[in-house]
Amino acid sequence: MVTIDKLRKEVKKRLSLNRFEHSERVANMSEKLSKIWNGDTAKLIYAAYLHDIARDMPTKDLVKIVKENGYRISKLEYAKPVLLHSLAGTIIAETIFGVNDQSILNAIRYHTCLLYT
Repeated sequence: MVTIDKLRKEVKKRLSLNRFEHSERVANMSEKLSKIWNGDTAKLIYAAYLHDIARDMPTKDLVKIVKENGYRISKLEYAKPVLLHSLAGTIIAETIFGVNDQSILNAIRYHTCLLYT
């Protein structure tokens, strides 16, 4: 994986200004929370910068990335294709950014999920 500074620069190139600023705020908050909860700051910042890397992609591109990587798309995801950005983002993080840490990939993959207990 590249340094956080290099990651930040590369993400900035790929996102709209609004989306990048959102990711920057998420990264800053992740850093603060990691200190409070004794988390792995670098991993949290990495996930924060990459969590929306596919968010602005057209639906057809999201569907293509997901299908080309062997995933099936659910009825809910077809109805709300924006949900595919988390899976597509995970694929991009792994294949383009070289992320192989499962905790980072899981954070990106599941950031759109609501869990009920």
